[in-house]
Amino acid sequence: MLKKIKWIDVRLILLFGVIYFLYSFSADKNASRRELQTRIDFVGEDNVYITESEVNKIIHENLSFKSNLDKNYKALHELENVLQNNDKIETVHVYKTIEGILVAQILQKEPVGRVFANGDSFYLDRNGNTMNTTSNYAARVPIVTGEINETTLKDVNFLLQKIHSDDFLKKSIIGVKIFPSRSVILTDRNFDFQIIFGNVTEVDKKFNNYKAFIQHTLQDSIVNNYKEVNLKFTQQVVCSK
Repeated sequence: MLKKIKWIDVRLILLFGVIYFLYSFSADKNASRRELQTRIDFVGEDNVYITESEVNKIIHENLSFKSNLDKNYKALHELENVLQNNDKIETVHVYKTIEGILVAQILQKEPVGRVFANGDSFYLDRNGNTMNTTSNYAARVPIVTGEINETTLKDVNFLLQKIHSDDFLKKSIIGVKIFPSRSVILTDRNFDFQIIFGNVTEVDKKFNNYKAFIQHTLQDSIVNNYKEVNLKFTQQVVCSK
């Protein structure tokens, strides 16, 4: 009888021990969730395509609190990968400070054009990757319309990179329309005429001709009477009223 009572006591002690362990684990896990402090550092331009609260939401939804983040660099690397998969983030670096603050340094994608196709729209970034639009901020970039497919997008992307890298063109060109023949028409913010660009070939020469034309005719009011400025003939700029 004595041995039986002692065995029951042992089992009770073990049962209470298991309950205490589970309670402590749950309390520690919840405390970790409450105590985690984060800091989001945006690098580069001030335009906000993804907000701090959106980044924090991704972090808290994907971070595993079961491991010790002070030592588990794999968990931080996995979190970096999750953030990197966001279509608005170009690069990200995640680390934890000595004070225990989880820091995410984020470089956002930079749009160079907005493509409208099939009733929807998306951005092309400076690396030629697609990027969803957002209600947080609308980029002032050229609008791309017309025949949109895998081939023409390559042409458009190349053209947009050239426009984006040139201060004059970046401020002037607001529209890019591409046709099934892969010929392109551009629109200038400051004038009503169409810019007949032709195929995306000899791009630098065509743009240099256009900039020289604008500089030469800027003081001449007749430029406002033109309906078309044709850049296809790279030896000269042909205008029509």
